[in-house]
Amino acid sequence: KYASEFGKKILEDDSSPNGIAFMVYNNEYFKRYIKELGLNENDYKTTVVLLDYATLYNEDGSKTVDRLYSLKSGDKIDVKHSDTEKSMTISKYTDIKPMGQEAVYYELGIIVVSEDYIKEVFKQDINNSNYYNLGDLFINENYKNEISEEIKKQMISRMKADEEVIYWIDEEFEEWTFRAIDDNQNFYFSKDGNIIIVFDKYEVGPGSTGTPEFEIDKQVYEKYLKEEYK
Repeated sequence: KYASEFGKKILEDDSSPNGIAFMVYNNEYFKRYIKELGLNENDYKTTVVLLDYATLYNEDGSKTVDRLYSLKSGDKIDVKHSDTEKSMTISKYTDIKPMGQEAVYYELGIIVVSEDYIKEVFKQDINNSNYYNLGDLFINENYKNEISEEIKKQMISRMKADEEVIYWIDEEFEEWTFRAIDDNQNFYFSKDGNIIIVFDKYEVGPGSTGTPEFEIDKQVYEKYLKEEYK
């Protein structure tokens, strides 16, 4: 229905397409994400981002990367989420993935929205859904110290291995120094089930540090996990 000519070629090769995926991010992170896209962070409750790109491998060995959909900013798209159907207005389409999703690939496109969008548009309480923050996984606050200390160890190790790598640890300027993660820290799970902590650009180091990730072995924090997450 919404496919571009390129998208139709992709879909023709998919015998059972699942449709556009849905991602929901915590409000503060989503604000940062849409600001990076040039959108107004104050509009986080109504902003809808369409991640739209796909790769077609040609017979000659080359590949073509293009948009799947003909949707433009301001266009409406009908979606179904948790048995509720709504018409959503696309704020922007992009190929820039949210933080922590660089390695994630979903070939039929992704709609990205905030927690409050789900609450206000779909009338769904995030606290009673499958969405959670990092802090929701643990029984108390002690996990933050354990994970933070492990991150600092990895930072020091990386700096010793490469003098061009810089992390802000014990800096002269207090506001720059990395102290600890928080309950809303960006994260995702590795294929081995370990938590991977993700930092924004300039959050724990200069721009040259990029958006660093730190994989934390489950043994570091397992004793603090709630039973349902062990």
